[in-house]
Order: sequence, then C-alpha cells, then structure tokens
Amino acid sequence: IEKALNERNYGQLGLCLANTFEGVVFPEKPAIAMARQDMLKTNPDAALMTGSGSAVYGIFEKPGNAHAAFNELCIKYTAYLTKTTGRLI
Repeated sequence: IEKALNERNYGQLGLCLANTFEGVVFPEKPAIAMARQDMLKTNPDAALMTGSGSAVYGIFEKPGNAHAAFNELCIKYTAYLTKTTGRLI
C-alpha cells in the first residue's frame, strides 16, 4: 500500500485494499452491497465499504471521474465528494 501511495499508482492501490467484513455485512444488509455495486459501476480505482458498513467509498485518480461518479450517485444516495490532503504516509 505504501509503495502504491508513494508512486500515486491508484490502480495498484485498489488491488491492495480489502474489507473482509463485507462478506458478513452484505448478505445481512443488501442495501450496502448495492451501494458498493453502484459505486463500482462508476469505474473507481477502488471501492470499499468502510469499517462495519456506515459508508461506501470510491477512490478516483482523475478528479473528472470522481465528479462524474458523484453526479451519478447523488441521485440515489447521500453522497459527498472529498479530496485528500495530499499528505502521504
């Protein structure tokens, strides 16, 4: 993860991220699974459920892609478009 962040390789970062709790939560809370599926349809570099499922997030390398995803997702969900601070680990 650190190497992907330092190299700003968002595709590789997406391959490194996982939340094993998704396998437990999704069958019990299909709305969260659907939110993640809808996020994945917007072609993020990564999309995951946070912690125990309070939110689903996507990581986008290109701001234009993030804006397009936000515009699509905010029709169905409460959505927020945020930006990283630029600091790396």
